Amino acid sequence: MRKGLLGLMILAGAFSVKMQTVHAQLREIQIEQAQICMPDISLFLTGDASLQELDSQKVKVNMGEQEFAVSSVRDFDRNQDRTDYYFLLDVSGSMQYEYYQAACEAITNRIETLTDCETYKVLTFGDSVNVVLEDEYDGDKIREAFNVVSAGDDNTQLFEALKKSAILAQQRSDQSSVRKVAVVFTDGMDDVTGKATVTEATEEITRGGMTVYAVADGEDTDAINRFGEFVRDTGGQLEICYGASSQEEAQDIWDTIENTKVILAQGDSNRITDQIETVTVQIEQWGMKKEKQTGCYDYIPDREAPCVLECRQINENEIEVAFSEDVVEKETASNYCLSGEEKCIPDSVMVLDDRSVQLYFEEPLYSGEYSLEIVNITDDSMEENSVMPYEESITVEGVKPEAGWMQFLRSWGIPLLCVLFVLAVIITAIFLYRYIRKNRGLLVIDGKMMPASRVDIQQHIAVEDDGRPGALVVLEMKTGNGRKKTAAKKLSDSMIIGRSGVCDICIDDERMSKQHFALEYQRGQIYITDLETTNGTSVNGVRLHGRYRLEKGDRIQAGSMDMTVQWENVR
Repeated sequence: MRKGLLGLMILAGAFSVKMQTVHAQLREIQIEQAQICMPDISLFLTGDASLQELDSQKVKVNMGEQEFAVSSVRDFDRNQDRTDYYFLLDVSGSMQYEYYQAACEAITNRIETLTDCETYKVLTFGDSVNVVLEDEYDGDKIREAFNVVSAGDDNTQLFEALKKSAILAQQRSDQSSVRKVAVVFTDGMDDVTGKATVTEATEEITRGGMTVYAVADGEDTDAINRFGEFVRDTGGQLEICYGASSQEEAQDIWDTIENTKVILAQGDSNRITDQIETVTVQIEQWGMKKEKQTGCYDYIPDREAPCVLECRQINENEIEVAFSEDVVEKETASNYCLSGEEKCIPDSVMVLDDRSVQLYFEEPLYSGEYSLEIVNITDDSMEENSVMPYEESITVEGVKPEAGWMQFLRSWGIPLLCVLFVLAVIITAIFLYRYIRKNRGLLVIDGKMMPASRVDIQQHIAVEDDGRPGALVVLEMKTGNGRKKTAAKKLSDSMIIGRSGVCDICIDDERMSKQHFALEYQRGQIYITDLETTNGTSVNGVRLHGRYRLEKGDRIQAGSMDMTVQWENVR
């Protein structure tokens, strides 16, 4: 018994040691870098050998509440994965000469082995921060550039150099899946006031999604410890060099950079948040959760407009519509219209999921062929692409037009028509009386009858020049009776068009609001905004919902006026 118990205790102890070892190894795994270029996220994981066992089916990626679909988990490949290197070289007098020479040689050796997918910049920092080399691969020219530089400056602008390298990394035109790595050769000192602080450098590095690695001269222990904490917070590592050579320490960094797992994940939209976001990686196979902060400022343009994949009848008063992708404003009933012998707008919309809706009509639809018209529905993207027109016809099996109301018409049709006729005569008479009275009577001009109130409408409004840059806006107006009028006015900031006398351009049209729409001048462009009017404002037949940029020759419909807008930029 005693021997058996002793054996169990030994096994339990061994298992506990093994589990502690495994968990210790797992704690070494971290997100070295997260690059966001919506809708894509590229994650670079560093750690020990257990990374090779990472199962892509058990990895989840989130940015806040948004979940991203993991497409692949693979090894980092220098010949496939694009990487920007920023080599930062300390040229202050506190650097040992032998260490400085070894650092130059380590940078040169790395540059000579870069692949076609890798680019670099070399920045020196001391009294100032300077870019001394950029994408030069001739070994003699590289060494010649280093020979011009010497380590003897009085100051050390370490964090200013890190901030500048992060800003340079953010200026790259194509940010998609580009790994950004800063490798610093320094003694860890920063003794300059009035330049970037460690906080400012951290903000820019986080914003640009950059990782910092460092090979440091180990003479000043306090400075090295402070700088090492900063480096590890970015996801990188610090190697300390106690001798003249830094080749071995630099090689450890190259090995860490190359022995990396790459997780690629995609979201549903390319919308950016324009702020720092927290990316979370959950590895279910190990019960592990890792987080990394990075900027969400870049996106891949979405040039594909959404379309309707299917439109089918569910029953006599319900239609289901399926879109090719997630769209916004799909829950608004007025954005849909079934056009056949009559136009039918649904009374309500039920959202089934991100890509499909069900249109409900209170009255049963008549049998026949219909077309589906969709307005004001766009994809969930930075470009807000409108849904493409649905060109297929929809065959609806519903009620026949004769059913139900034909019997009512046969019984009550003639009396009802008589009543309606009398009411129409009365309403027409009242309308004409009020119309004539409002317009101060009718006049006959050139053989045409028109309201007297419209006879004295000004045909042209003089241009006022206040000396500011702007545009001469000309509105060619056409009323319902065919009369044409022209209004011209200089637009420097904004002007209001409407029925009120306080407007910049006053149009005596009873269907227009007192202040109907506004025109704005901005950088050579003219924008129009409907001022929340009852009858609305349309451009080229499309009703406005928000601010819209005009093109020369666009047709504006407001009230009973149909006007064409032209302009010339003036100073």
